[in-house]
Amino acid sequence: MRCAHPPYECCRYFGAILRLDVRGQSSYAIPDDNPFQGPGEAPEIWHYGLRNPFRMAFDTAPPH
Repeated sequence: MRCAHPPYECCRYFGAILRLDVRGQSSYAIPDDNPFQGPGEAPEIWHYGLRNPFRMAFDTAPPH
C-alpha cells in the first residue's frame, strides 16, 4: 500500500528522527520512554512529520 503522506505517519522512517540506545550491545535497543510503542507503530521513532531532518546537526562541544 502506498502512503499519501509518509512523513506524517508514525510507522515510517521517512521524515522522522529515530532514537536508539547503542551502548554495549551487539545491536541497538529501543528506550522505554520512546513515544510510539504501540501496534502498527515503529518504536524507534522519537519524532515524525519533519521536513528535511537531514539538515539538523548536533554540537558535541560543551557550552561556554
